[in-house]
Amino acid sequence: MCETLGMATLRGELARDEMARFLRACRENLKPEQNCFVWNGWQSTIAMLGLVDLKPLVAEAFERGSIHSTWLSFEHFERDLEDALGHAGTLPHWTHGEYDLFGDTVEELSKWYGFSEQYLQGPGTPCP
Repeated sequence: MCETLGMATLRGELARDEMARFLRACRENLKPEQNCFVWNGWQSTIAMLGLVDLKPLVAEAFERGSIHSTWLSFEHFERDLEDALGHAGTLPHWTHGEYDLFGDTVEELSKWYGFSEQYLQGPGTPCP
């Protein structure tokens, strides 16, 4: 969700200062603080938008373990932040197209396991 909002911000659909306020507020409001992958998207969005003033909050999140070292390191965040600063206003090269918009939402989601007939049949069906 955070990364989607970040993408919308880069596209000019959301105000950058409002997005920065939202990300700052997330520090106090996101729960749980441990073992929740949403923190990865949170730090990624801060880096993507080049929000240098939020860097101390990201450092704190790494220190308290909200962003687990198996996901990435603080040094990775710093590199992504620097990259974003060098390419202000554009999606970073490291996104590898993962934030590109796709055409027909129903068609796209129909290929996802969570929307497949196998999934809809319920428990006991193996995940492909």
